[in-house]
Amino acid sequence: MGSLTKYVSNDRPEFAVFLEDDDKVCYVYLLNEERIVGDIWLYNSVPTPSEPEWHKKENIPFLNPAAFVKENLEPFDAWDVRR
Repeated sequence: MGSLTKYVSNDRPEFAVFLEDDDKVCYVYLLNEERIVGDIWLYNSVPTPSEPEWHKKENIPFLNPAAFVKENLEPFDAWDVRR
C-alpha cells in the first residue's frame, strides 16, 4: 500500500515537502504555494530495471535504472538521530 506524507514549514508555510511512495517508486516533491518546484527520486519499491524507462511517458513516475541505484541500503528512519 502506498503512502503520502506532507511536511509544511512552520517558518515559511508557503513551502512544503511532499513524500509519495506509490508502491512502485518513491519521490519527494518540493512545493511552493502547492506548485511542484522540484523533485527527487528516493528509491524503487519494485525490482530495478536494467534500462531507463524515461522514454515512455506512461511510466511516470519513473523507476531509476540499475546504473543509478545502490541496492540493499539500510531503511531510512527519521527518528534515528545517530550520525
